[in-house]
Amino acid sequence: MHISRTIDPLGEQMIITLGGDIDLGAVANARSVFHEVINDGWSSVLVDLTDVSFVDSAALGILIGLHRRCTEKGGACVLVNPQLEVSRILSLSGLDVLLNVAGDIETAAATANTIATGDPAANEAGASR
Repeated sequence: MHISRTIDPLGEQMIITLGGDIDLGAVANARSVFHEVINDGWSSVLVDLTDVSFVDSAALGILIGLHRRCTEKGGACVLVNPQLEVSRILSLSGLDVLLNVAGDIETAAATANTIATGDPAANEAGASR
């Protein structure tokens, strides 16, 4: 697994890019980065899954935790461009209903902004599920 952090061009959200298999062996590293980002004051986080080929239940757990922490801080967590296998796992687990999912960074950023501003239609606007 590889992981990197960047700030979106407008400086409003942190983008965490993950790659490879996110399984029990990789979860501790990802969890640590998620905690650092939240503790650094970011409330809206975009998780780019473009290069993730597999997630297990431990990975799903840390994504739920990140979603919860962002929501508690008045922000949003948006998953970006999950590949077919990851989308299938999200769907089978029912998490595609709970978590915000977008096809690209721009849509994810717009969705996070909409959620953070408190728009009641935020879970429908801009996000694909």
